[in-house]
Amino acid sequence: ISNKLGFLKLGLLTTPLKKTGGWGMMKMFPVWVLLLLCLSGCSEEDVVGETNATTTADINSELGESKNVTLQITEKITDVTTPITLPRNAQKVALNFAHAPVTSPQNPLKIEETSAAKGAELTISIPTSDTADSYLELDVPNITVNVDGGNYKKIVAHTATNTLILGTGVKVEELVIKGGNVMLKGATVLNKILREAN
Repeated sequence: ISNKLGFLKLGLLTTPLKKTGGWGMMKMFPVWVLLLLCLSGCSEEDVVGETNATTTADINSELGESKNVTLQITEKITDVTTPITLPRNAQKVALNFAHAPVTSPQNPLKIEETSAAKGAELTISIPTSDTADSYLELDVPNITVNVDGGNYKKIVAHTATNTLILGTGVKVEELVIKGGNVMLKGATVLNKILREAN
């Protein structure tokens, strides 16, 4: 998303331009004034986008370098061979899947980080009504992860100390904790919870 928006993603540029229907704001303030104001203290705006991606590689392209992003994934992900890599210095990322990705024990949905910001959060949402069993592998040692909905055959998780949160409606047959802790907030673990050294 961020790559497509380019420099116009800066909050003080995008919002006024959209509201004035184009370049109206430029008649009032020179570009250098807006840039100077932004460099002196504007924060990166939240980005909300929708994608018809069908592979995790496509999702990576959509995430780009956005630090605060909510991505609505409308199509079924059928190729999970490439891990989803969260943007560098990510602060808050939400991946909302309309359908459970096609996964297997050999090819789980993998999500990893490079260097997340302190206190970063990741939310993964799959409709509980989708009864397909998913395999999920999380390697995000600096991130708090919220799993919202979905049926999981197996989750392997290395998260921040606080923590992996499994929300209402989540069903997991096997949960393996390689790092961090786990909080069950209405979730059901049907079989076992294991703790392994990473």
